[in-house]
Amino acid sequence: MNAIVVGAYLPRLDPERLGRYVAEDKWRYINVAVPDLRSKGFLTDFTDEYVVERAQEIADETQRELQQAALFEIEVTDSDGTFDISEIEGAWEPSFLSPDGSMLLELLGLSPVNSQSFRVAFWINPWSEGNELVGSNGPLELPQFSPMPERLWTLAPYAIVD
Repeated sequence: MNAIVVGAYLPRLDPERLGRYVAEDKWRYINVAVPDLRSKGFLTDFTDEYVVERAQEIADETQRELQQAALFEIEVTDSDGTFDISEIEGAWEPSFLSPDGSMLLELLGLSPVNSQSFRVAFWINPWSEGNELVGSNGPLELPQFSPMPERLWTLAPYAIVD
């Protein structure tokens, strides 16, 4: 199995897109997530005012956290089905992607266990200059950091612990 880092991304390098992501996430919380949970009998004691207040708190926290976070994308080829994201120190919220990184692997009816090649995007938080990305065989070589590609804002969303 071969695994190389093909992307290293910092959301803070694109403040306009970061702000839009936080605003979209806030909108989804208020207009999709809470109504869905309420329809299932949850959050019925949350007033609309509280929901808006909580949405702003989450948005502020997401903005702060994404200022410190990095997203990495690894390409795995010749996989024997044993790739384990937990072997990368601090890897969080993995998204397993098609070999070209354009869609979630599960939408193809696949998983890392039954795919010979795929990508995985995952977050590290906090990340600061000079940190190393460490796997089971030691530090991984990183490409230069760049802003997140548009596809990863959707395919590998950031989630705060709430």
